[in-house]
Amino acid sequence: MEFLKSTREERIMAAIGVVGILGLGAAAKFLDLASWGLLPECPFHKATGLDCPGCGLTRGVGALLEGDIVGAVQYNALIPLYLF
Repeated sequence: MEFLKSTREERIMAAIGVVGILGLGAAAKFLDLASWGLLPECPFHKATGLDCPGCGLTRGVGALLEGDIVGAVQYNALIPLYLF
């Protein structure tokens, strides 16, 4: 199984990626990024007042970080597909 072998650099890059993703998740969980103006306002929501699928995905990921799986699926029904 030659394809399962990885170099030291590949393992380091994978570890950096995992730490980065966990760090971003922690920042989204513990910091209110929307109040800081770091997240752009949705033009679809601003124009229509309706939530777009992207808005639902953002709120769904936030709900997942809080452990609210049912709430995440209510925000965006495709959340289970994004987990894989």
